[in-house]
Amino acid sequence: MSNKRLLPLLTHLARPSPLSSFLPAIRPSPRLPHAHHHQPLPPHTHHPYSTTPPKEPKSYTFEEVTPIPTPPPQPSLTPPTTQIQTLSTTQPPSTLLIDVREPSELRATGRIPGAVNLPLTSHPDAFWLAEADFLERFGFRRPGSSSAAPGSSVSATEAADKEGGGQDVTEVVFYCKAGVRSRAAARLARGWEGEGVRVGEYKGSWVEWVGRGGVVEQ
Repeated sequence: MSNKRLLPLLTHLARPSPLSSFLPAIRPSPRLPHAHHHQPLPPHTHHPYSTTPPKEPKSYTFEEVTPIPTPPPQPSLTPPTTQIQTLSTTQPPSTLLIDVREPSELRATGRIPGAVNLPLTSHPDAFWLAEADFLERFGFRRPGSSSAAPGSSVSATEAADKEGGGQDVTEVVFYCKAGVRSRAAARLARGWEGEGVRVGEYKGSWVEWVGRGGVVEQ
């Protein structure tokens, strides 16, 4: 094809198509705002194996353990030690002092007057013993138990002569050397609360007792 005929053809092809004038300009559609739908969070649920914190045992101070010629103090979360001394003079005591140290410790230092011994370290099963076994092993009736333990070789008369314990006791207070073993004992003895016995601990224990001039029974 000659150049004279090619030039008009190229010029015609370069012109815009007549259909373009009838087509609307294509514009991007406006973006609609995205609606955020927040699902409500499920209510917090506790782990199926979680439990509420256990109730702490009642705490006693030096003044509550020591008997003094004054009216008894009002009940509080941390009663004074004078009450413990008062307990040792009450016959039969409604509150029983329990020394959870080992017998060798008691022989070396003595004990708070009126306290009975339940060696926690060498007898960790003490709180799950039957009434008869408890009486045979420790020489006093388990708090909350009947006066004559069924199956015991100790007669009812002999049981009455034992040091404290039994149904006469409505509260027990544990102590040791520095308060560690007594706290453990108070927690282990929670089963006694089902038998109507309140459980407490003397936090200061033997160290505070002798440090503040408490009476010692050998």
